[in-house]
Parts: sequence; C-alpha cells; structure tokens
Amino acid sequence: MANEEYQCLYEYIEETTGIRVNPSHKLYLDNWIESNLKQFKYTVAQYLDLVRRDEQEAASLIDEAAINETYFFREELQFSYLQDMVFPKHAGQPMHIWSAASSTGEEALSLYILGKNMGVQVEVTASDIDRKALATLRQGVYGNHSFRRNENHFAPLLNDLGDYTDGPEKALKVSEETLSHISVHTYNLVTDPVLPVPEESVDVIFLRNVFIYFSAQNQLKVLQKVSKALKPGGILFLSINEIAAVDCPDTLPLVKEHFQTVYYMRKVTPEEKHQAAVTRRQRMGLADNPKFKSQPAAELLPVQPVEPPVVTAPKPEPAVPEEPLPSIEELWNQVHLLIERREFADALYHVTTYHFKPTQLEYQNYFLGMIAVNDGRTSHAADYFFRSSVANPRFWPAYFQRGLACQKLQNMKGAAESFQKCKSLLETPALADSKVYDFLTEGFNTAYFLNLCDSLLRN
Repeated sequence: MANEEYQCLYEYIEETTGIRVNPSHKLYLDNWIESNLKQFKYTVAQYLDLVRRDEQEAASLIDEAAINETYFFREELQFSYLQDMVFPKHAGQPMHIWSAASSTGEEALSLYILGKNMGVQVEVTASDIDRKALATLRQGVYGNHSFRRNENHFAPLLNDLGDYTDGPEKALKVSEETLSHISVHTYNLVTDPVLPVPEESVDVIFLRNVFIYFSAQNQLKVLQKVSKALKPGGILFLSINEIAAVDCPDTLPLVKEHFQTVYYMRKVTPEEKHQAAVTRRQRMGLADNPKFKSQPAAELLPVQPVEPPVVTAPKPEPAVPEEPLPSIEELWNQVHLLIERREFADALYHVTTYHFKPTQLEYQNYFLGMIAVNDGRTSHAADYFFRSSVANPRFWPAYFQRGLACQKLQNMKGAAESFQKCKSLLETPALADSKVYDFLTEGFNTAYFLNLCDSLLRN
C-alpha cells in the first residue's frame, strides 16, 4: 500500500504529538499500521476514525511512532558539565530536575545518581508520551541495550542504582529506594495544557532528541511551555546536535549560553534578555553599534573630480572556478529534506545528477531506495537496497532498509536474511563503534538498530 494512503495517520500523529515521522522510521511504522488494518479488517479511513474515538488505540499508534533510543549517561559532555559546574553549587541542598522526554528512564536515573554522588538532594520528574517506555522505568529493569561498549567514565556510578542480575544477559535491577526519588508522568509536550511540575520549580530540564521530530512552530510552543517550569537562572539542555538549529526568539525568557563545547539555554529576566539581544546586535555590527552609524552630512568630505579612465584593450575574463560538489553527507541532507517535503522528483534529480565516484555506488542506490520507499514504490526500493549491499557488503543500513521493504512485500525469507545480515555486521566491534554512517541514522546509535533487528527477527 502506498505511503499516500497513510498520510492522514502521519498528520494525526503530528497534530496530537508534534512528532513528524522520519523517513527511516516510516517503513517500520507502515508495517505496523498495515498489520492493524488486516487485524481489524478496516480501511485507513475507518482505522483513523477508530484512533480518534478510542484512546487506547490512539495511545498504541503514538507508542509505535515514538522512537525510544536512550542509554545511561548518553551525551557524556552534558553530564560532565553538571558534575563540574552545576552540582557543586547545590551540594547539601535540594534540587529538582525534569527529564522531559525520558523514554525508558535511563536519562532520569543517570541524573539522579550523579547528583546524589555529588552530595545533592536530587528529586527527578520523568515524563514521556510513551506509556510502554514509562512502564520500563517503573519496573526498573535494564538489559544490554541500556549500556554501551565504550562505557564512559560515569559507568561505575551505575553500581549505586541497584544490583545486577545473574544470567546470560547483563541486567540491572534498580532499587526501590532509588525509584522512590523518580516521579513518573505520562505527558504530551505539545497538547497537554498543564505542566507535570509546578511553575518555576525546576533547576535543570533535559529535553533531548525531541526537537529533531518537531516543526519550528511546535518547537517554539514547547519552549514557551517548559520555560515556565524553570526557576530563574535554571538551565535547559537540548541534544548537542539540536541546539544550534533551535531559535531562541525575544518572546522567550531564555538565552543560549555555552561553556567550552557544551551549549544550553538559561532562563533570564526581561532585562537580561534585552541586554543579551543588544550584545548580540553589537557583535553582529548592527544599528546599536556606534561604529556603524552614518556620519553627519557636515562631516562628509567633498567629492573629488574623477579623471576619465584610459581606454585599453579588454583583458580576457579569468576562468571562474567550478563550484565544488557537495559531500555525500551534504547531498543526503538535501535529499532527506526533499523526502520530508514529499518533493520526490526534486530528490531524484539531486541523486541522478550527482557525480558519484565508483567507490560511492552504495550511497547512490541507498538514496534512490529511500526515495522509492517514501514514494510508495516498495519493490523498487527493495531492489535499490539490494544493489547497495552488493556494491558494499559491509554497508549495514542497506540490509536494514531492505529487510523492512521485504517485510512490507510479504517476502519474509528475504526480510529475515536481511535483518540477520544487518545484525551480524552490527555485532562486529569495528562496525558497531564506527561513526562513518552516523549521518544516515538521524542521531541514533548503532545499538538501536541492532535491537530493532533482534525485535524484528523475533517477530
């Protein structure tokens, strides 16, 4: 079934949650929707009507649309900043932290145990739109997917969260005492009118890896809402990859600040906000900078007569250097944006007119496959992903996407083979720890795709 038929469901998801389903997740969600349609024997319109009427079914659709990629002490630099610059100021005092998109809770628990280790009386509010993810936090049991091979220097603190269970898979059972300091709430950042925390009660908010799915309008709406929860001087952390692209307009009581390479937003008074705006304009050389003001007319020098030029033979125009080609990553960013806008013809033009090197054919076929997937041409997409894997047998993203395409085409053998191959590659340390394909994965760690392969193979 073509993607266009599911567009009304994607629009419902964005309308109710702010989440725009990304191209790499869309095919997975398509498969889930299609299985539901078969189960209920519904058309898309009938299923949408059910979702609008039935809160439980709506919650199930939203749970599937949400991507819960998280692990303990993710984006370590921000935790180091808390350790060095924030927690020492609150030692021996109470502190309220809000993990506003906590998913399965690893972030909330990391914040709690680091603060406790620094002598701070930490209470954490954990909220998320996904009920199933929050159920994991309430249960407090975490397996291998919550840890990483390249354990950071905070890893020893995890021993203070609870006890590790015996068995073939490493699992951490968080103690009841620790969980008693985590308040858990189901919360929709976009549509829920009442905050899960009192206004101006929070010292630090973590709201990470959310805005990549939100429109600029919804980003502003959420920033206005969460800024009310912050105490004056409180700090808001977005993902390291998000904050540069998020605006902080004059209507918000927030300013962007940084310490070395760690960027965050701080809640300020209107006077501080005004001064920050003046400073920024001065730095940019705009009207507030006296250096750039026009001279009064009386101070202007008289115009000197200009001698007529000597006419000489024209010199040949220098050759204009050719504009360098965008990198593969820059090309993908362009194509990805066009796919999101459903401008498939333009996306196809960008790929087919790009001069790929012989060593880059896996990318050419992969990009063509992603265009075909989102244009509803699933069989063509499966073929492109197959060609991509032939061009580079270690290119695991092609195996993963081909598996999803085969699954949608009811080719279960091809799907299983593709997911198994992808899993085998991701279990190779050199590939699992490599960042060479990070720009294709929308910020998600390779372990996320390894877990997805496991889940798809089981199902």
